[in-house]
This record gives sequence, C-alpha cells and structure tokens, in this order.
Amino acid sequence: MPEPIESHCRVGVLLPMAYPELAGGGGPLLEKLGKVLEDEFFGAVELCQVNDDRVRREARAALDGAGVDVIFASQPTILAQKLNLNAADPAERRHAVEICQGLIDQAYELGARIMMVMSVRSG
Repeated sequence: MPEPIESHCRVGVLLPMAYPELAGGGGPLLEKLGKVLEDEFFGAVELCQVNDDRVRREARAALDGAGVDVIFASQPTILAQKLNLNAADPAERRHAVEICQGLIDQAYELGARIMMVMSVRSG
C-alpha cells in the first residue's frame, strides 16, 4: 500500500479560493478557518488580507495552536486594487509598495512564514 501523501508533503488550502467571500478581507474568516483547521488532512493554510484587527488576532491564536504552515496571499488585494509594484510611474509604484507593506505587516501578525506576491506586466 502506498504511503499517504502527508508523509511526503504538507497539503494546504488557499482559503480565499475555497471561500471567495473572504477575498476582500472580510467575511466569516474565523468560522471558515476553524473548519480547515479541524481537518487533519491539511498541514498548511493560505490566507489573505484580514481587515479586522480583532479577527486577525483570533486567527493567529487559532493558527498557533493548530501546527499548520501559514502562507499569506497578497494577490487578491493586488488584483482587486489594481496595484502595480513595477509601475513606470513613481507615484503609482509607491502607492502599490505602501499597500504591500501593510500586507507584510498582516502576514507577520498572522504568523506567515511565506508571503506570495505578484507583479503585473508594465507597458
């Protein structure tokens, strides 16, 4: 009998893709996160922007106790706000960097070890 996949990798879920209502930084994050953390199949969870400070703190507490890898996805925010980290216009680029710096802070607050970032093609 082959070994279970969990013995070779940590299977994760991109929470805002599984629950699109979370992609904007709101929605029932704690409820949906709890469902994923209860499932022993998942060893990693990818979160995105969380607008509410209290919810972010409660999510961190749940994540700390779950023993899963935490990954932070900045793509939903970058796409929704049409941010361009490599814009030719300095003001547009500076705005994108400022928003992403806030996302870095959120990733840190959530205990993420990895933050996914994307860029768009300029010109």
